[in-house]
Amino acid sequence: MPKRFTDSDKWKKKWFRCMRNDFKVFWIYVLDQCDHAGIWEVDFEAAEFFCSGINESEIRQVFKKQYQEIDNGKRWFLKDFVDFQYGTLNENNRSESRKPWLNELRSEEIERTEKLMPLFKSEESPIHPYRLAWEINEFLNKDTIYIGDGGDIVTISAQAVQPRSPGNWMDPGALGSLGVGTGFAMAAGLANPDKEVVCLYGDGSFGMTVFDMETANRFGAPYIAIVGNNSHMNQIRYGQITKYGEERGNIGNKLGDVPFGTFAEMLGGFGAEIREPNEIQPTLHKARESVKSTGKSAVINVWVNPDEYAPGTKAQTMYK
Repeated sequence: MPKRFTDSDKWKKKWFRCMRNDFKVFWIYVLDQCDHAGIWEVDFEAAEFFCSGINESEIRQVFKKQYQEIDNGKRWFLKDFVDFQYGTLNENNRSESRKPWLNELRSEEIERTEKLMPLFKSEESPIHPYRLAWEINEFLNKDTIYIGDGGDIVTISAQAVQPRSPGNWMDPGALGSLGVGTGFAMAAGLANPDKEVVCLYGDGSFGMTVFDMETANRFGAPYIAIVGNNSHMNQIRYGQITKYGEERGNIGNKLGDVPFGTFAEMLGGFGAEIREPNEIQPTLHKARESVKSTGKSAVINVWVNPDEYAPGTKAQTMYK
């Protein structure tokens, strides 16, 4: 059991002071039983043992403003507990002093986004990868888990895509290991069956694990796959061209022009090939509806310009 302190000021709070004694005992019990993050594993049977006479429906009604249900009601998040343990009690809490710094970071982020807006709204064909990233960002909602699995295309997406809720972003991490997307998508879907899962792949990473999309369908974890298809391993390609020139730089990094959208259709889902930027958003919404209605994963294959690169790709040093 984690160490915690009791907020003695709760006796001064009207909402607590005016409730029945059995409700007070229950609330103190929950505060004692939750973990260090303010999460209580809901167990009314045990609560009834210690707080005789309580009624679950009454409890939920009385305390509805004091907790937030998570994991389909299996757990409660007690915000007041966290505020007290890590705010009021923490003498070193400097959250107010950090606000100017956070505001400075937000201002810089807004400024950088404005500078990239011409690329985000580009009408070029082949499609500019920044436009694809922007359209994905506009498509996400608060229940979407976003996964990035790729090199250059995912590096670009990081400048545009902002999941709407904490914990809704997954990517290969610092090592940039390709091929994790399908496994991540299955795990995210199985762990969060009420959430939508969207995975952006490069065509190189998609080809590594695409056949496990059938596994995802079979286990009831369908998702939306978006492929930024430039028919190359572009992060490698840029470095090779930079060091060896066009003639030798394109060796070993060219991939086939594969219409990946047909793969979803083969598995009974929705598939599409996108070559114009104004087709991206409506197709994403069609994919969303298809996954909901069929229970099968969707694949949107977006043909992007192979000669556009992320700043991180251009700054790589392994070929210098």
